[in-house]
Amino acid sequence: MVNAGREPTEERRLMSLSNDLLEYLILEGAVEIAGVSESGEFLYNFTPKLAEISPEIYREVTSHFYSGVMDLWEKGFLEIDLDSDDPVVLLIEAAVTPEAMDTLSPHQRNLLENIIRQFNRN
Repeated sequence: MVNAGREPTEERRLMSLSNDLLEYLILEGAVEIAGVSESGEFLYNFTPKLAEISPEIYREVTSHFYSGVMDLWEKGFLEIDLDSDDPVVLLIEAAVTPEAMDTLSPHQRNLLENIIRQFNRN
């Protein structure tokens, strides 16, 4: 990246840090490329190795994911047996229509699309 002699902005420093961290996690096997989004951005999956490579990131990602899943459950997109020791997550087919998906924020839609992709892989 050419910077014409100026100091890098905080945003550029953070982006570089993020790219370096992502590259490290990919090389260590903690992150894998899952595909490409409709907008052309890479999609990533975390592997179980993330817990040993970076426990802090693992806790943060896991917490964020569970929070998003609970949000989708509250909105009626998922069914979860919360009383089970090993809860199973099921998609509600009626909620996964284009009209229903249009009611989600970009983040929620991305999470739901990732969940659907995982269901389709299995």
